[in-house]
Amino acid sequence: MKTTKLNYYELAVDYFNQHEFSLAKECAQKQLDKDPRDINALKLLAFVEYQSSNFSQSLHYLEQITDIDENIAEINNLIGCAYLKTGDYPQCINYFTKCIENDNQYLDAYTNLTQALQQSNQSEQAYQVCKIALTISPDSTAILDQCADLAFDLNDINNAQNLYDSSLSLDPLSLHANIGIAKCALENDNEEAVVQQLKALKQGSDQAAPIRLDVTNQLLQYGKTQSAITSYFELVDDTEQKESIFNNIASAYDHLNNIDEAIQFFLKALSENNNYVPAHLNIGRIYTDTGELESAEKHLSKALELEPENINALINTGRLYEVKNNTRQAKRHFEKALSIEPNNAMAHCNLGNSYQQMGDFESAYHSYKTSLKNDPTYADAELNLGINELVTGKFDTAWGHYFKRIRNLSQGEQLSTITPGMSLSGKHVYFCRSQGIGDELFFLRFLPTLKQQGITITYRPSEKSYNLFLQIPEIDHLIHEDGDIPACDYYFTIDDIPLILNINHVSKIVPPLPLTPSTASLKKAQKSLKRYPAPYTAITWRAGTQTTQINYRDNQRNLSKELSLDTIKKIISPMKGSIIILQRNPETDEIRQLNNMFDQPIIDLSQWNESLEDMLALLSVIDDYIGVSNTNMHLLAALGKTADVLIPFPPDWRWMIEGKESPWFPGFRIYREDINHNWKTAVDELTQRLSTPHED
Repeated sequence: MKTTKLNYYELAVDYFNQHEFSLAKECAQKQLDKDPRDINALKLLAFVEYQSSNFSQSLHYLEQITDIDENIAEINNLIGCAYLKTGDYPQCINYFTKCIENDNQYLDAYTNLTQALQQSNQSEQAYQVCKIALTISPDSTAILDQCADLAFDLNDINNAQNLYDSSLSLDPLSLHANIGIAKCALENDNEEAVVQQLKALKQGSDQAAPIRLDVTNQLLQYGKTQSAITSYFELVDDTEQKESIFNNIASAYDHLNNIDEAIQFFLKALSENNNYVPAHLNIGRIYTDTGELESAEKHLSKALELEPENINALINTGRLYEVKNNTRQAKRHFEKALSIEPNNAMAHCNLGNSYQQMGDFESAYHSYKTSLKNDPTYADAELNLGINELVTGKFDTAWGHYFKRIRNLSQGEQLSTITPGMSLSGKHVYFCRSQGIGDELFFLRFLPTLKQQGITITYRPSEKSYNLFLQIPEIDHLIHEDGDIPACDYYFTIDDIPLILNINHVSKIVPPLPLTPSTASLKKAQKSLKRYPAPYTAITWRAGTQTTQINYRDNQRNLSKELSLDTIKKIISPMKGSIIILQRNPETDEIRQLNNMFDQPIIDLSQWNESLEDMLALLSVIDDYIGVSNTNMHLLAALGKTADVLIPFPPDWRWMIEGKESPWFPGFRIYREDINHNWKTAVDELTQRLSTPHED
């Protein structure tokens, strides 16, 4: 009987070692049938279930062992591992701790506990445990690297560097430690140290090329682009996979916005290996951005032909279809990406963009939320969610998400932390602009409300708006764009104010800040119109960026608002008086077409856009304004005037998802392009209004 008992267990072990898990389980179960308290059989069954990712069943067998003896260090460590796999951090931490109590030299328990604490965002505790593990095994490069990573994450750069150095002293060609050393140097802005590290690696071993490549990638990631390019070129002759090096060189030029060089080296990578998918993806993305859509489609199609389930290829192809205004095809590609990788945050975010383009703002909202659930740090999804909430009127949560927008800070200001509804009473507060002039004008409306807190306001506007804003009494100190940043209590951008004030309901929206044209500019405007017949109708047909452009860096389609000249003709033809062109940078051919379209005088005053003071005065004396949303709409609002605004679909958030008016622009009449991008209804409504006598 004893021989039979041993044979069942030994057979189970043999089968387990041969990865014949079902047979191992069968033999171990037979052994367990003979002796239900056989710890070895229970442990083997737990191993079988663990290898098959059946963690709950593995725990079932392991806990049977603890019923027999709860102080077996190995078993408590295994239970902790199973709980770690299920993401139950409190339980796994508990069992790893029990294991250490059973055996304070049990190294695996320390390293596992470190991992559990790190994954549960307890980095400081993880670091302390890892240091204990290091006292048990001081020559373990794995533990040295783990400790160094934790020190780095805790911003203890000097200790991290010392630990990586210790790891390298044991293994000079450690990829992990070499990358860690480079990151420490770059965190200290010591680019030269990384350059010297690369030289030492090149001189030290012929086998160091892969390490040099990854260290060079760190240079690129930290924005040390020129040094990265130099190092990549030095790697070309030291590696057989030249397509990878050329692809990285191209990516570096792309970071420098040197698109021609980037394309040249992506093509060079493909000349080395036309089946190299990353180069097809990258050049396809660039061609999409530059509007060379046929070339983009060629490369992205090739990438999908080579790797039909490549997530980035599917997402980039979806973006291409967005630019081509084929939203349904874009949506299909994002959905396919999600069928392969259901938790891909970028795919969910782009799917939300497609829903928004299709007018399904509720589904877009949920897609952005899902994207953030999968990656809470994904700024694009959070910004898009904020814009979705603003356009649909969900002001209670919108501003916190909108806060993730890209800020264009010309002086690299260090901004203060915002708490919604925070008090700034008695403080000196610095504001600067971070978006376009239209946005600058838009958010100034909140200054009077903020000023009621008794604060001192210093504002650095765009240089173009400096003179215009000298008249705003709420601004105590106006500084030039290149002026020194003064010492203040808080530093914000002007578009942070709604979050600071917690503008969480439509009832809290305030009117635009009033502006008055100067006497000199007003006389100039009156004189320029005097020789033309009244009434004066101003028109603009384009704002933003051309629709063939997409900003792939931040995943945001550039806002483009454009009407065809034929649409303008249908609106303007019946009108009397003079047509004033206020379009910024109109093309010569557009002016010629407009002159041929109308019998009325066509007056090109587009150059007035160069001066906000002059434009404010000109807008004050015209009779009607018809056009898309642009800076002039904000100036009209500041004058207390209104306009007829044609809003493309989907709308900019300031004009809301629906309605004839927007709470942000009282009195402005809205005419909306429909979901099928048809202007007929809007044009009919507008021409009917224009044919009826009205007062502004």
